[in-house]
Amino acid sequence: MATISKFSTTDDPIEGPLSHRDYEYQVRNPEGRTSEWVRFTYPFDDVMLEKIRVEQLALGRSLLASGKPVEAVEPMRKAFVFSDRTLGLTHDETLRIKAEWEHTLNEAALAKLRFRVGDCLVVKDGPHAGKKGPVQRLLLRHLHAYLIQPADGEPFSGLRRPS
Repeated sequence: MATISKFSTTDDPIEGPLSHRDYEYQVRNPEGRTSEWVRFTYPFDDVMLEKIRVEQLALGRSLLASGKPVEAVEPMRKAFVFSDRTLGLTHDETLRIKAEWEHTLNEAALAKLRFRVGDCLVVKDGPHAGKKGPVQRLLLRHLHAYLIQPADGEPFSGLRRPS
């Protein structure tokens, strides 16, 4: 039976191994024989992981509160990932942080948009060129961020979201 001495993870030396916490793996050789299931082990420092989780959560909340939602996305993501992998996905704190992260993602997307609901837009090119109408709804995490309601026809999504 083969022994795996290295495991492919992200470049982050702390978050990389954490993403595999509590996973089990099997090894299959070229002939198709498989090993028993083996739990991923790593010398996790739970005190340090909790400290990072709390710090990233505080940083994300602070950035969001100070009107910097784009900058808040990464610390909130990290707080969610650390909470998920240390407390569990169904833990109340993880669910709260996930909701905050989702809110942060929406605020960051909104911060990049030029138009708002009710603004009247004229489409300059593409399949809906020449059509105009008010923005009916914002599609915050879609490539085409605006749902436009033309005077004559069905609503359509248009205009690319800035990157």
